[in-house]
Amino acid sequence: MYCQYALHIRCCRVWRMNLIQCYSNSATTERWTSSRIRKNFLDFFVKTNKHVFVPSSSVVSHKDPSLLFTNAGMNQFKPIFLGTVDKNNPLALYQRACNSQKCIRVGGKHNDLDDVGYDVYHHTFFEMLGNWSFGDYFKQEACEMAWTLLTKVYQLPPEKLCVTYFAGDKEFGINADEECRDIWLKLGIPSNRIIPFGKEHNFWEMGNFGPCGPCTEIHYDQTGSGIAQKLTNTSSAAVIELWNIVFISYDRQTDGSLKPLPKHHVDTGMGLERLTAVLNNTTSNYNTDLFQPLLYEISRSCNIPPYQGRIGSDMSYDVAYRILADHIRMITVAVADGVLPGSHSAGHKLRKIIRRTVYIAHDTLKAPPGFLSTLVPFVVASLGEAFPELKNNSASVSDVINEEEQHFLGQMEKGKSHLLAVADTLKSRGITTLPGECAWELYSQFGLPEMLITLLASQNGLTIDHERYKQLLMKEQELSALDVARQQMAHAANRRNSVVLNMQNKGLPATDDVHKYKYCHQNSSYEFPAVDCQLEAICVNGELVTLVKQNTECALIMDKTCFYAESGGQIADRGKILKIGAEFQVCDVQQESGYVFHYGHVSNGTFCVGDRSTAVVDSDHRGGCMKHHTATHLLGHALRRIVSSDCLQQGSLVQRDRLRYDFTCRTPLSNTLLQQIEDLVNKLVEDDLTVFVNEVPLADTLQIPGIVTLPGDIYPDPVTVISIGKNITTLCNSPQNQQSLHPVEPCCGTHVQRTSHIGKVRVMQSKVVSKGVRRIFAIAGKRAEMAEGNLVLLDKELQDLSAEVVKGKCSFRTDANRLSEILRRIEESDISVVQLESLLKKATEIKSHIKKAEKSYWKKELESASDEVNEILSKMSGLKNVPVLPLIHKLSCDTNEKVLIHCVNLCKNKPAMIYGLNQSENNAMLGRAFVPEDCITAVFTARNWVEHVTSAVQGQPSAAGNMDERSLFVFRLDKVSSPTVTSRKVNEEANNFVDRYCKLLSKA
Repeated sequence: MYCQYALHIRCCRVWRMNLIQCYSNSATTERWTSSRIRKNFLDFFVKTNKHVFVPSSSVVSHKDPSLLFTNAGMNQFKPIFLGTVDKNNPLALYQRACNSQKCIRVGGKHNDLDDVGYDVYHHTFFEMLGNWSFGDYFKQEACEMAWTLLTKVYQLPPEKLCVTYFAGDKEFGINADEECRDIWLKLGIPSNRIIPFGKEHNFWEMGNFGPCGPCTEIHYDQTGSGIAQKLTNTSSAAVIELWNIVFISYDRQTDGSLKPLPKHHVDTGMGLERLTAVLNNTTSNYNTDLFQPLLYEISRSCNIPPYQGRIGSDMSYDVAYRILADHIRMITVAVADGVLPGSHSAGHKLRKIIRRTVYIAHDTLKAPPGFLSTLVPFVVASLGEAFPELKNNSASVSDVINEEEQHFLGQMEKGKSHLLAVADTLKSRGITTLPGECAWELYSQFGLPEMLITLLASQNGLTIDHERYKQLLMKEQELSALDVARQQMAHAANRRNSVVLNMQNKGLPATDDVHKYKYCHQNSSYEFPAVDCQLEAICVNGELVTLVKQNTECALIMDKTCFYAESGGQIADRGKILKIGAEFQVCDVQQESGYVFHYGHVSNGTFCVGDRSTAVVDSDHRGGCMKHHTATHLLGHALRRIVSSDCLQQGSLVQRDRLRYDFTCRTPLSNTLLQQIEDLVNKLVEDDLTVFVNEVPLADTLQIPGIVTLPGDIYPDPVTVISIGKNITTLCNSPQNQQSLHPVEPCCGTHVQRTSHIGKVRVMQSKVVSKGVRRIFAIAGKRAEMAEGNLVLLDKELQDLSAEVVKGKCSFRTDANRLSEILRRIEESDISVVQLESLLKKATEIKSHIKKAEKSYWKKELESASDEVNEILSKMSGLKNVPVLPLIHKLSCDTNEKVLIHCVNLCKNKPAMIYGLNQSENNAMLGRAFVPEDCITAVFTARNWVEHVTSAVQGQPSAAGNMDERSLFVFRLDKVSSPTVTSRKVNEEANNFVDRYCKLLSKA
């Protein structure tokens, strides 16, 4: 399959590049190309109207737990709208901004996925041209600039434009936006083309909570017939929404209420795809240079008729054309921004869309293998100039798509086979309905699209229980555990936002937390000075109060603090806030808009606003976090040096006693590689390198060689940069081939001052998180040193045991028990993944020797038992003219099931009950009874015989597998306090049963 992919891609390369170049050349002769439209928009606001250009943020919403994907241009500006932006954040400087934002809408409140392909203007990915005012201009200027751009720059006929405004809402308690209406009238728009609408169309909300406000929309009348008023907001392609101008005035709370924002803002958004279609006098976005090269390539590669642009569910080719052209843009942009197919959140959405695209490409268009990734260069050619990350990551995007396509096609074949097997079973039972659970399994486990499940079921004479299937689908669409956590984070942040606004309104200054960095290393340990502070505010359940008593859970906000608030992957400090007669236990610390919230409970006394207090950090907790944070930087550096420079951080967690590091990696990590990584980290530790902390203007960080930044992160200005081994000045002056030898990263965390303070570092585990993302767990400091000691001790114990086992000094049971105990301690101990492999290899060799000794032991015991039984049988065979006597015997040797089976088989046609003690199981008694077929009566059976005996000695009778219970039955006594007495009792009861019920046969 891989060879087919590679061959197809190589064969298409020349054609593809020629087509891209050809279309690019022809596009320059068009009046309005997408790149020209984008440039004119940005120039209009930057050069003419003094806006700052802000590059598009990532489509992954890294900092907003309420969103999976960036779904609007305003997402990155949300802290400004809320009034919670940190003063050091570059966003705090903006008053007017504009950009072209990459947006994805595939779920939640704004979800266009189901509409894609069935009309010509909805998309999963689109560019949103936008301009913003942050407390600067408002309605008048926003409307004037929009009208000027559309009618003067883009030269759209004014008579083809109509506008809407908010009609008001009693439930919201907001009146009609007559101010906006009057502005449009003054701009010369006739009143019959200024139309009021309710909250469904003209009150914009980003999500279930957050910034929102009334909006005015500019619509374009494709017909020019003057009937726009009747068609506006009716989903008619004749009158389409072109530009949405939102007047951000409120903050939607989690309880549904609206709170006025401290400042009014403007947030506008206009889809580049729709505008390009309008300016090129077409009703379809797919007839523009953003999509046409893709449509041409789909036709050529799949050898199908050209795209016709028809609308309707029966137009399968044209619908498939649009879905593929749309989805490949979304997939390319998402993967280029670091989203990888996975099982949760954004990765799960991406995987479903890739699979949907692959299925349509192969099923409807009969695309060749590897086809989907060959469309990536066309997306890059279209968007790469505006978004350079697409060019930089195009190769990895193609790799991700190819891997997911191959995996899905394999899963799809397995799913088809599974469905056919299920169908055969159902039809054999006369069932004609495929249970909803089966359909759901095919969808969720094998990835089969619903349409394929329906088709395959129909071909096999089955209908689907759609009602049950839909129930399971709805259940999946409910919040997952991960999504619940994200929502809880969002709610907690939203509550803090409300408190922050109240504190800002009261004029409370932000918390001075510079003291968290004021610590020193003395006498082999770190000292963290306590800080005298004043209690400025108390927050209980999202409300400000003035006093809290003992056992109250709350958050304290001080004028200054030495506590580190959770950020940058490092967990928050723990500690205490003290005053005379009172104590507050700090269990979590969060920062919002410069205010530091100390969460915990009052363990003693009371606290009042204005109290003088002392903040004391838990030094062991902070010290452990510092060691693991610096070790995290060393680990990331080692991965980039040894594995690949493409090992980009995807997340981290720094705790007191361990660290977790997620990173992109498309190849398995062998234990050899992990050992090299660990060795390099420990080499950097042993080198006793200085950890430099530098405050650098944000713009200057681009000049720092080898600096590693996280995608989607917004850094403050100035930004703290951690460099290990060399300070930034020295690093900048180093030869180029040495610049990558030292870790350099922006970071706000707390770190040790020299790498030797970390101590040993051990890689504990490596695992796959999702496609292309791996996770490493590691420990450092005292815990790693203790692990080193445990390793030496356990390794020596294994060596000693191995020597004794080889010599056969002890019984195999003793050796096995010792090995089991060592393995238990290995499982409970901190052992690095590489060293664990070595220990387990030694344990496996020892286990092999023990197995050989055990096998030899039981061979001897079986021979001994065989001799015992044969001797008795020999004596019994010498008796003539005597009825056939059952053999009832306790073995004197060690006994297990295999020994009993062998001994009973020796009896052949003679009833027998043989039992013995098993030394491995604390002398448990095991027994086996056999009655030949010609000796079985209604009463005399193996089962009855065993049950009679066990009832007298409190044993457990049971069947012998699938054997006839009349002929063969077994028993077991776990607790034999007196083996001699119990054995005598078993013998006595076995003989009593024989005497009473056995018909003795004459052996003539």
